[in-house]
Amino acid sequence: MAVANSPEPTHAVGADQGFEQAVQSLLRHRAYLEALTDEDPETYVRRFLTTSTHAHSARFGGEPAVVFELFSR
Repeated sequence: MAVANSPEPTHAVGADQGFEQAVQSLLRHRAYLEALTDEDPETYVRRFLTTSTHAHSARFGGEPAVVFELFSR
């Protein structure tokens, strides 16, 4: 089982290539985003994704990454 954004990630997948696609995907949930924050939805999404993909980048070659912890059965 893989748990995303674990505080102790064991694995990572590069996030640079799909960043714009992720932004557009989250922006399709505009009503949710507008209820979540008073911030402009696109600004919020870009900040959220940038922060989360850089949080552990130093451990994974300095590149933006989606991190997860892998657990065995």
